[in-house]
Amino acid sequence: MKTYIIITPFFPTPNQFYGVYIYDQVKALQRCGKNVLVLRPYNYIKDTVPADYEIDGIKVYHFPTIQMPSYILNGLTDFIDVLLFKRFIKHINSKYSDVEAIHCHTLNCATYGIEFKKQYPNAVSIIQHHDLDPYTIRNGRFANCKWNLYYKAHKAIKKFSKFDVHVSVSNRVEENLCTFPGISHREHFNEYINLLNKLGTKVKSPVIKKSIVVYNGIDFSKFRPIPEIKKDNSIYKIGCIGNYVNIKNHRLLIEATNILVQKGYNNIRLSLVGNNPPGAFEDIKYFVMERNLQKYIEFLPPFAHSELSKFYNSLNLFVLPSEFEGLGCVYLESYACGTPFVGVKDQGIDDLIPTEDKEKWLISKINAEELANKIEQIMVNDYIQHISVDIDINHIIKDYLVSINLL
Repeated sequence: MKTYIIITPFFPTPNQFYGVYIYDQVKALQRCGKNVLVLRPYNYIKDTVPADYEIDGIKVYHFPTIQMPSYILNGLTDFIDVLLFKRFIKHINSKYSDVEAIHCHTLNCATYGIEFKKQYPNAVSIIQHHDLDPYTIRNGRFANCKWNLYYKAHKAIKKFSKFDVHVSVSNRVEENLCTFPGISHREHFNEYINLLNKLGTKVKSPVIKKSIVVYNGIDFSKFRPIPEIKKDNSIYKIGCIGNYVNIKNHRLLIEATNILVQKGYNNIRLSLVGNNPPGAFEDIKYFVMERNLQKYIEFLPPFAHSELSKFYNSLNLFVLPSEFEGLGCVYLESYACGTPFVGVKDQGIDDLIPTEDKEKWLISKINAEELANKIEQIMVNDYIQHISVDIDINHIIKDYLVSINLL
């Protein structure tokens, strides 16, 4: 059987279920008859050598890399990484001689995919983009420094031109991939726009051989309505899952909750799930205390993946007002469980909402009053949500394999 190689920094371990969207992709590939092997990089200087492992019938191998601190001149150590990776490939070659696809997740794994392609020139090389910043120009402490910005952009463009297929998780991600260094007509995030303006015409547009959109899919055996979970009709429960970083806009959601409470909706309850990064998490808790909203807002630790479906089923509404989001799996997980969601226009999730329903489920700007009004309208009218694409992971991966002639 031919082997389908996935190279990714995100994947579950026996102790931590992190990177579940890639795990679901791998399981769907296996169900399509693919022999999938997962390769994960680790920092050769900082990390102890992690043990290889197998999880749910998926073999996972680790290989060493040298990573630049805080993405300074990211790519400067590629020549060392190639040498380290060549040694590792010899180990893989002894076990897997017939590779049909080399699938890299994010720019950070591009170097290894390019090197692997040299060993297997007939294999399809694929790079998948999850973020609205596929060139990672926002990453790192020195992202605003022109010398660093130019270097990273040039390296990324050169690497991207060597892949056979680019996969984006939404149309919005594909827009930012293909218009770079130009600005997509739907891009509104000033931090990203300012960096693109700094680049100006100093870098060329990328050469993208083939670009396709493959939405993050849902495994409906894990995320589905649970009839046994009965909602408390005396409480309107809103949930949010996400790291406490500025682009997720937790403060906006808290302010919207405060507006609704002030309007007399004393039955509203907001559950915020997560605790990272710790400093920002503490700031958000203090923000809630300042507004005396402890009665209406609770903080919950991250759930085990097997418990997430129960959480979504307990909600009346899921809200994540993220303003720079490729395509959050949490929206689709909530929808699969029968709980509608609210997001932001011109983000990845916008692609999945029918045109006639966008005003019901998406806010047009980062404004607490608008978000509060949106939630109120959903509470009062009890809208039923629909999306415009098939999000079954099995159907998505089968169609994807057909599109790249691997099925």
